[in-house]
Amino acid sequence: MLRLCALVVLMGCVRAPMLAQPNVVIVSMDTLRADHLGAHGSTRGLTPNLDRFAAEAVVFGQAYAQAPETLFSHASLFTGRYPSELGPMHYGFRLPAAATTLAEVLSAYGYATGAFIGGGHLAEEFGFDAGFDTFVNAADWGSLHHSVPLALDWLVEGTGPRLAFVHGYDAHARYLKPPPFGHGFTEGPPFPAVAQRAAQGLDGTSMVVDGRWYPDMELMDVLDFQAGRIRDGDGVGRVRAGLEGASIPLGPDGVDHIRDVYAGAVAHGDAWFGLLMAGLEAQGRLDDTVVIVLADHGEELGEDGLFEHRFTLGDAVTHVPLMVRLPGARRGGQRHGGLVGLIDVLPTVVEAVGAVPPAEVAGASLWPAIIGTGPLPSREAVVSEGAFRMLSARGVATRVTFSGVSTDHPRLAELMDLASPDGPAWAVEGEAAAAPALKAALKNWRRATPVAVELQELDAPEALREALRARGYWGAQ
Repeated sequence: MLRLCALVVLMGCVRAPMLAQPNVVIVSMDTLRADHLGAHGSTRGLTPNLDRFAAEAVVFGQAYAQAPETLFSHASLFTGRYPSELGPMHYGFRLPAAATTLAEVLSAYGYATGAFIGGGHLAEEFGFDAGFDTFVNAADWGSLHHSVPLALDWLVEGTGPRLAFVHGYDAHARYLKPPPFGHGFTEGPPFPAVAQRAAQGLDGTSMVVDGRWYPDMELMDVLDFQAGRIRDGDGVGRVRAGLEGASIPLGPDGVDHIRDVYAGAVAHGDAWFGLLMAGLEAQGRLDDTVVIVLADHGEELGEDGLFEHRFTLGDAVTHVPLMVRLPGARRGGQRHGGLVGLIDVLPTVVEAVGAVPPAEVAGASLWPAIIGTGPLPSREAVVSEGAFRMLSARGVATRVTFSGVSTDHPRLAELMDLASPDGPAWAVEGEAAAAPALKAALKNWRRATPVAVELQELDAPEALREALRARGYWGAQ
């Protein structure tokens, strides 16, 4: 209670909200690539419910995550701050107790707050329960299948405004989901046997490198984690010499099969999202609720030889859906093409409910653009950070990435002027003419953005650590 009182004092007086304290539902669809939605150009018919939602929502076509994995991306989402501001990007990371979360802000303004998550790196051991009155780990590495019914039950309880955070790992490895989704977009049977085995393993697809599957190895034994960059200058995974005998080739059909199984996982998440929206409609919530749909990151599907999301900051991983449906579907179908980030979600929601954001928030509110009273925040680039020595600036048509130095290095801005074949280096994607300005912007961002050098102590039980190790985490740094 003392902390909530302090928050109210620090944030100042309540401003008159555009909407009278609407309910807020945030849906985080883990590992969902933006380009698999019809709203972002896909013609495969994977996401009919998300596409219907997009027609009723304000859609941001160039939204980017601030990190390429669940732990750090959600830390940024929950706080409106960059991952390296919150602590070193290491798997011992825990959200610092001193960081103010969205749930804490809305609690201070009278909201009941509930989170229904799929475990893994969102478990309470990582600090993501801060500010939530109700925090339910629906299932270990659970789907929206597990979290949606619990969230709907909670939303009908009590009175007053509510914030619900609903999360599922539907598109995360393992890709293979129950029928009819699992093979709903694949060719066959018969299915390519090796690819089928990889797609149904806990971290099987993560062990596909350059079209070969390494079934009995750990990723850290296949990729050179000690190199200045995990990938070489051509952007391809460094496969250690002598391991070809430990791998099985997939062939083009096998690679395509894994991509199609991922598509089925996307469709599975879409179906459960549709049930969430149907439930909200049945409860009469769609006329008093702001619904936000996003993904924390995407997934490489064979780009540069990997089925992963931790080792790149390219568009396959950082370009994410971000859609906001206003009560009554006001301004439905509006699209914005300007650069935005998940870091903007907290200040957007805070303004939507008439609250004031914490002073340390680095994101900017999108609310004026959503309701049509103002433009998007003006920015030259969106910045993303990776745990494996990567930092990137995404402009409108160009991305520059500097890799080979940890994002919390005290002299990173100066080291960006260096480059070597096997160590720190720049990569440019898109229009080369814009690269110098983006490089300068990234250096200036690093100089101006504070870096947290102390790691919040993490106390995770061995069972959780084992569950994460089984999916390729813990032990890779």
